[in-house]
Amino acid sequence: MVLMHLCAKAGLNPDVVCLDHGLRPESADEVRWVRQAAQDLGLPYFTRQLHLSPGSALAARARMARTKVWNELHVDHVLLAHHQNDQAETVLDRLTRGAGARGLSGMALRSGRLVRPLLQESRLELEDWANRQGIAWVEDPSNTKGTRGWMRHRVLPLLEERRPGSTACIARSATHLAQDEAVLSGLAADLIDTQGIALDRLRAAAPSLQRRAVAQLLERERGDRQQLSARLLDLSLNLLDSKGGAVELGGGWRLILHAERVYCLPPKPLPAELQQGVWGPWRLVASQTVGVRSVEPGERMNGRRVVDLMREVALPSPLRAYLPIIHLGPQRWLPGVSFQGEAPLGVHVKLEDHSGGRLLGGGPFQRLI
Repeated sequence: MVLMHLCAKAGLNPDVVCLDHGLRPESADEVRWVRQAAQDLGLPYFTRQLHLSPGSALAARARMARTKVWNELHVDHVLLAHHQNDQAETVLDRLTRGAGARGLSGMALRSGRLVRPLLQESRLELEDWANRQGIAWVEDPSNTKGTRGWMRHRVLPLLEERRPGSTACIARSATHLAQDEAVLSGLAADLIDTQGIALDRLRAAAPSLQRRAVAQLLERERGDRQQLSARLLDLSLNLLDSKGGAVELGGGWRLILHAERVYCLPPKPLPAELQQGVWGPWRLVASQTVGVRSVEPGERMNGRRVVDLMREVALPSPLRAYLPIIHLGPQRWLPGVSFQGEAPLGVHVKLEDHSGGRLLGGGPFQRLI
């Protein structure tokens, strides 16, 4: 409510988006109350129903549902009203979970399109301003529940009683850690190349950089790090002390140590019939539908084992399942490696590799089969 009124006073005229999690019967009335408050300020108003259900990992599911809404909005910025107390609670919560500097950095003032203008303001200051401006608000009863509610209503007040200003100090520590994290993350990023991480460089780095480099590699390949638990990251780092092996990351993803390199690989692509589309790390465009699959165990082409052909072009064994066999009738084509067939059937196929150059230099490859 404070953020909405501040934006209106500043002449920003934002769209107001109210999310109804659907977890309490009274939430529908609260949504209508917010709508009226927005309309009184002459602001456009939208409601989004999240349709959540009670159960395990509710906070995480709610956060993901909210993030999905933000990602779907066609806007330049999304302003969120997190304040200093929210930041302190976040840091304490993550501290009890064993977070490192990234987690203890808390929430960022700006993260992509998400902006938190009130992050350095205390809840007490916001309440005081709202009271002086005659702005009413609704207290969410769920704010008193769970671990975060316990920290909000018991831990932080005790800290403030013992050492006044603790909330602001915790938030300030988060800012300092965020600055340190930015430097360390930049150094860790230098260890990663288009294919993965060279093991000799990774082993020579400080443990703090090793951990960040592996986490960044997994985040880059999988698109996010939400499912990267501390246990999985520890298992991945333990792999560095071995001569080879793999860590199952869930969903078919694997972290693999092979031939002095660390790879993060997606699930093996399934056989498909395509004329235009994506298969694993490849984008295919053909003048007719063709079959696409991985190499089969013991498969031979032109009298030779396909595995030997791939070894000759220096394709690491962990990556071989991601090099496609394109087939149409009796014709078989292993891009960049071999072709087997009689006179071409007149079907033109073009492949582009989006694996960061790991597969035969990145392509593209074209063939009449």
